[in-house]
Amino acid sequence: MKYKFVNPQILFLVSLFLVFQNCQNPRKQARPISTERLIPKYAKGFSIDYFSDSTVVHTHALGDSADFTIRQPLKRIVCLSSTHVGAMCLLNARDKIIGVSSRNYLYDSALISFPLAEFGEANLLNIEKLYALKPDLVMLFTIDPTSNGVIHKLQKMGIPYIVNAEFKETSPLAQAEWIKLFGALTDRTMAADSIFAEVEERYLSIKKRRAEISKRPKVLINIPWNGVWYISGKESIIAQLIADAGGHYLFDQLQANGNIPMSFEGVYANGKEADYWINTGICKRKSDLLQEDAKLKLFKAYNSNNLFNNINRIRPTGGNDFWETGVMRPDLVLEDLEMILTGQNPRNFYKRLD
Repeated sequence: MKYKFVNPQILFLVSLFLVFQNCQNPRKQARPISTERLIPKYAKGFSIDYFSDSTVVHTHALGDSADFTIRQPLKRIVCLSSTHVGAMCLLNARDKIIGVSSRNYLYDSALISFPLAEFGEANLLNIEKLYALKPDLVMLFTIDPTSNGVIHKLQKMGIPYIVNAEFKETSPLAQAEWIKLFGALTDRTMAADSIFAEVEERYLSIKKRRAEISKRPKVLINIPWNGVWYISGKESIIAQLIADAGGHYLFDQLQANGNIPMSFEGVYANGKEADYWINTGICKRKSDLLQEDAKLKLFKAYNSNNLFNNINRIRPTGGNDFWETGVMRPDLVLEDLEMILTGQNPRNFYKRLD
């Protein structure tokens, strides 16, 4: 057999060409293997990969997935939702917040004194002002298709962002687990894990205790607005909280996780004998309900003074700690509801209307 030898110079040129081609086609390169991967226990909207030189956060919103790579702890973050602010404050990362939608919505006493930029509502962001601030990250939330226009502008101007879809999760603990995402963004992973572990333990402990009761008090929620009473379905977060606190949610036959518009008559037929009435909208006093609709005095819970609203921690400008901290601390919300349903005065986010 004869062997045909190839000129060494040709071999070198071919090898060089193949290396060059591989560099020009990153898809052909093997992706690095993460040293650790976080798959949340409850949340479905995010996951995290930890590499030796970076952290990659994967989020799932708007029917699509996106990755955000962190090579060093973020120091300049814009939070456009009260929930985002609450998570940052729980992690003691207030100093990393450089902007919010509006200072009026803030509750945290320490953060209020910070020199924060204001950018307006998420779907009407001042993009030019945002660009000039040069944030490391803009934390968005989206509840309607108009947010796509904002996202397109951010992409066009090269402003880094993440769409936080914690509000789309289907359980209180799934929403609360998003604090782990904030921990990854701010280099506070251990603190986030510790906070969530405490929240989970306390929540499940209350749920287990209340599961053993035989007689469940009947619970009504919300008030009518412009003649329409929006009632949450059985799969909603509030319905789950009521059930976990030992209550009987009077509209648990509605198979939905969102709000369903109903007439006054429809709600009255099913809710007139409710033992407790919570989440009474803008009402801060018992008499405020009658300003909304005089017929509300026909409900049993109104006449027995069992009216409660999540306004125990609010500021005159509009900041409400229920929306700022409550999503990340559902154990405190559940504790309040347990106290309400056992005839006690709540001590966290809720208060009795006098």
